[in-house]
Amino acid sequence: MKKTFDIIVIGAGSGGLNVAGFMNRIGLRVLLIDKEDRSIGGDCLNYGCVPSKALLHTARLIREGRESSRFGLSVSGTIDVKKAMEYVSGKQEHIREHENAEYFRALGMTVVLGKATFVDYQTVEVAGTKYRGKKIVIATGSRPRTLNLPGIESINVFTNENIFSLDVLPNRMVVVGAGPIGIELGQALSAFGTKVTVVGSGLLEKEDPEMVAVLREQLEKDGMEFLLGYKPTEVKDGNLLVANEAGETQSIPTDALLISIGRELNVEGLQLDTAGIQTNGRGGIVADEYLQTTNKNILVCGDVAGGHMFTHAAELHASLIIRNFFSPLKKKLNTDAMSWVTYTNPEIATFGLEEKTLKHRGMQYEVLSQSFSNDDRAIVDEYKEGKMKLFVSQKGKVLGGTMVAQNAGELTQELMLAQANGMKMQDFMKKVYPYPTATRINRSIVLQYMSRKLTESSMKFLRTLFRLEISGTVIVLLLTIVFVSAFLLSRDSISKSDANIVFTEKAQSQAFANHAPYADYSPEAYAFSLRAGRTVLFFAATTWCSSCVELDKEIRERLSEIPLDVTILKVDFDKDHEMKIRHKVTLQTTLILLDENGQEMKRFIGTGFDQMIHTIE
Repeated sequence: MKKTFDIIVIGAGSGGLNVAGFMNRIGLRVLLIDKEDRSIGGDCLNYGCVPSKALLHTARLIREGRESSRFGLSVSGTIDVKKAMEYVSGKQEHIREHENAEYFRALGMTVVLGKATFVDYQTVEVAGTKYRGKKIVIATGSRPRTLNLPGIESINVFTNENIFSLDVLPNRMVVVGAGPIGIELGQALSAFGTKVTVVGSGLLEKEDPEMVAVLREQLEKDGMEFLLGYKPTEVKDGNLLVANEAGETQSIPTDALLISIGRELNVEGLQLDTAGIQTNGRGGIVADEYLQTTNKNILVCGDVAGGHMFTHAAELHASLIIRNFFSPLKKKLNTDAMSWVTYTNPEIATFGLEEKTLKHRGMQYEVLSQSFSNDDRAIVDEYKEGKMKLFVSQKGKVLGGTMVAQNAGELTQELMLAQANGMKMQDFMKKVYPYPTATRINRSIVLQYMSRKLTESSMKFLRTLFRLEISGTVIVLLLTIVFVSAFLLSRDSISKSDANIVFTEKAQSQAFANHAPYADYSPEAYAFSLRAGRTVLFFAATTWCSSCVELDKEIRERLSEIPLDVTILKVDFDKDHEMKIRHKVTLQTTLILLDENGQEMKRFIGTGFDQMIHTIE
């Protein structure tokens, strides 16, 4: 007889535990499956983030101890690697106290240990027992990709899954793969005293090259060597043979290899086809933007979903899955606010939209760069080689950025919050940064942005105000007089003229001078026209203006009875103005009066449809 559950979660890593935990908390029947008790917690607890960060913490303390002679303290001695690894495993065991089968059973979940296999569209089997679920979430994670080379069996080979059982420190080690895992572990072992050489196509290729250059300089100071653009070909007589695309070869003496060349998904043995789940031919599961597989009752979460393979990405997936379980309006996966940190020394933190993404989307943005060289805290704590880069929209919104510095992952947190919530650079000015906190580097880049906005004319205006000591009331009065005068002049000029009137941006006035409003119009645009007597109103907005249809109806109703005295009226707004239309905010544009030859006679400012219509009447 089948046992029935509201939801079955296969895989007790970060994503699976988040889904199972919430569903259990609200009282649903939850089945949690993992292959063994020590697998609970996922790759992060057992082989990834937790042990690697514990090892990096140990390495940092060792490095600082060696450098303490500069401050009057001499430290000497050899590294007991076995003891260091005991520290790492101790931290893992501490976390396992609340990540094990007994703990989750006590919370009310059904936990089954063993390998799951699908037997139909809603049923899985574990150790001969069948379990049926209304919904099923696959969160089985990934594992290190292996490397098959001639002679590799003659040397000690490590991955992130077995490096933490190391009890004898190798004198020499080659790290194959220059991604985050290889570089983090390589730097830690280098601090322990191993001579580390890194072989790979490129160093941290997903990161900003400027940030990587700063990190590489520090890694080389630590004694690490790099052989980039090379691939391993063979292990022979205690040497790793490598070659590049030009056919050039080198031989690297080594006692061990650390393989970090990517990840493979844990989907074999699940019998996915039995459940109606398609795969993509590369070992991945076909899923849509809602993380649903081709069987809509089965979803993917975490590494098996593809894309970003981070613990926090799995948490994002879990949140989306939970939300969509209960919402009639399903939400798509959006990773625009994704962030990640490479935990080297210094760290590299990246968040939001990368520059290549901004370019691909055709977005307009400004690049801000900030060095740590003059930051007081960076000088005192000796990380003044740090650097950051920020991408800002034309409206001042934080779009994304990257930083290389000591504790960069922590320093960028407020920037990540700003990007995720659409905050603008000037919003940071509301915050008072205590001196000399490390986060004042963020204040520095904000001040840089604000200073860029001070044009020579605006500075001249401010100087004049200061020197004349004009009060705020007087300024408001003067500006009011100027705007009222301009309005009255524009009304008078329009009412006395029978010439063509064109509402347009400055740069496009001539395009419509010869009564050809469609001549140079972008094919991407959405446009409509309205006839009122012998008048043609031509309004245009780009495709992303979601209120165009409503606006069409509104204009027809408001203008159909107005006897206009003009031949052609054309209204065109830039994107900022279109956004204001969408949010129904009064907008401002330029009105250009042309003579019959299309030459500009006069220029006015019109504010909003109401005023434009009133002015024409």
